[in-house]
Amino acid sequence: MGRKWTEEERISRSVKFATKPLCPGCGETDPNKFYVHKKTGTRSNAYCAECHKINCRNRYNSKTMFQKRAERAVMYGLSADEYIKMHEKQDGKCAICKKEPSTKRGLHIDHCHKTGKVRGLLCHNCNIGIGNFSHDSDLLSTAIEYLKG
Repeated sequence: MGRKWTEEERISRSVKFATKPLCPGCGETDPNKFYVHKKTGTRSNAYCAECHKINCRNRYNSKTMFQKRAERAVMYGLSADEYIKMHEKQDGKCAICKKEPSTKRGLHIDHCHKTGKVRGLLCHNCNIGIGNFSHDSDLLSTAIEYLKG
């Protein structure tokens, strides 16, 4: 995830760019082709919108799915290192079925929707299965009894 800018930093940085619009990527000078900060009305990025999109896409595509997952772990209160340790602890396998993920999605971060606590890493099928049972352990127990006959 990117750095969190304070409002002061954002404004001071924007003012520097507001005086002379010139995209370092393509040399664009039309101020209408740059992103503008909603509150200050100044440029919020050194690059024009098109170059910014290209840079973001290149950064995103240069990372492996594992790196992308590790960076997104912040949304669940985990650091990238904690995600990597959890992945190593599970040997890169699903916490439920103990299989390596069969899709390119990799392992999903499973968490309690009430407390936000991370439980483990799940393959796509197990993650969807738990979600379809609304994360309800009683309902899952009933389904298990049903399957046992």
